Amino acid sequence: MPEKISKRILGKVCVALAALVLAACVAMSVHASEISVASASAVSGKSVELPVVVDKAEKMAGVKLVMTYDSDLLSFKKAAKTKDTSSLLHVVNDKQPGKVIVVMAGAKGIDGEKLSILTLSFEVKAGVEKETKTEIKITGAEMVAESLDNIDCDLKSGVLTINPVKTDGQ
Repeated sequence: MPEKISKRILGKVCVALAALVLAACVAMSVHASEISVASASAVSGKSVELPVVVDKAEKMAGVKLVMTYDSDLLSFKKAAKTKDTSSLLHVVNDKQPGKVIVVMAGAKGIDGEKLSILTLSFEVKAGVEKETKTEIKITGAEMVAESLDNIDCDLKSGVLTINPVKTDGQ
């Protein structure tokens, strides 16, 4: 009989320890964030700037973004850091038309809500004759906290509405 009681107690202790370890892991995990490209409107033949925003950053020390766009409609010009990310180093790879990869990193993480981390600049190609919608899509992202823990993130693409140039008859 004492053997059954000790197994029962041991089982309860194991369940309690497992619950404690799970609770500790949840408490130490970094919360998920959303990275989004703003939606906007632009006129054919003109420039447009689109902010990339993180809804909530807690000690974010690094981010890698892979974004795609329609190179038949847009020409990529630059990806500029913002005031909030001025302490981070950044590298932009735009060698392949239609794709931009941005990596930003620093030793000290940054905090904030609705944090604008990057401004994408495009030139809208001339000759668009009717309203056209195109997507600036985040196809991949990695975020890292200063503790080097991965930060889970959801991705939200932006839609750019391109309007034709208005002439006097329109």
